[in-house]
Amino acid sequence: MRKRISFKDIDEIAKEDIRKRIEEFALREIEPVVEKVGKGRVRFAAHVEATKGKGLYSVALRLHLPKKVLVCREEGRDLNLVLQAAEEDLKEQLEKYASRVRKEDVWKRKARRAQLRKLKEASAESEKQDRVFYYDLVKQHIPQLERVVRHELTYMRAKGDLPPDYPRIEDIVDETLARAFTLLKDKSPDISLEAWLAQIAIDIIAEETAKFRTEEGMDVLEKSFSPLEFIPEDEIFEYWQPDEMLTIEDLAAASPYGPVTEEPLEDRERRAYVYRLLALLPNKWRQAVNLVFLEEMPKEQVAKTLGVDEDTINQWLQHAEAFLKEKMLEAGYGPPDTGSYFDYLILQEAPEEYKKQVENELKETLGL
Repeated sequence: MRKRISFKDIDEIAKEDIRKRIEEFALREIEPVVEKVGKGRVRFAAHVEATKGKGLYSVALRLHLPKKVLVCREEGRDLNLVLQAAEEDLKEQLEKYASRVRKEDVWKRKARRAQLRKLKEASAESEKQDRVFYYDLVKQHIPQLERVVRHELTYMRAKGDLPPDYPRIEDIVDETLARAFTLLKDKSPDISLEAWLAQIAIDIIAEETAKFRTEEGMDVLEKSFSPLEFIPEDEIFEYWQPDEMLTIEDLAAASPYGPVTEEPLEDRERRAYVYRLLALLPNKWRQAVNLVFLEEMPKEQVAKTLGVDEDTINQWLQHAEAFLKEKMLEAGYGPPDTGSYFDYLILQEAPEEYKKQVENELKETLGL
């Protein structure tokens, strides 16, 4: 485990004692737990600062784990008490993380499958011709639904808003289809079927995110401290990027159906950079970009999916492109020939084999 301890306005004599204490804490409380549950590179950082003129001390601790960053910050007049509070906070967060990793969210998966079975049982009570009609209605939208779910889960996991292995793509797609079947009669005629399915999927993921954030205490944490406050500029993308399973690089590679093999390396690197930048956008902006430019959904329908008006969608897209333009220019990337940085986001069409596979899976789900 890599460690980094930094100080600001701390007496030179006191630094060694503080450094020794923090290193002993890491050795005693962090490393034993990390060795049991950590699979990948782990980094620990601590920053101790004194506020001149106020007599206050601030301690910030950060622990980079696979797919998760634990952060805490404490402030007070007694440095020993502040250090103790920060250490206890980080230790509690690490224990929760370790518990979740060991259990691998088994109980959550069982509960989700039980809920899905109830939805399927309700659909099974319907006439077979209703299920056949539903299958014919939605089958052409399944590949797009999976892409939307993959995109959303990838970014929510990369930002730490969901655990790395739950929920799965198939969980969300399956639940979306089952929930949509029970709600089909109540669907508004003003929203297209593809936009409606995307709306249900995004809502389900938002529900899971809210549960996870509450369990992890993230809502309270973010009000007082953001991990970006003391993550160096060159580490931002690493923080947002997961190491395995659903990765931003996989999204940027082309599509869920296979890589672009003949594309120049420079183009692939540039597009990957744009995709990583999307992780820094507000969720709604990123969702609008994805639905409008990658899924080519009409803005009117995207507005209905995200619960706003079309003018708001246009504003989000303008803000998002302004952000991309600024960051791309800083990185030395000029605009494409079209002038729109969104055109760097490329998505291939799904091959026929994949579409057939999705159709067969849906038939099996519906018992056709």
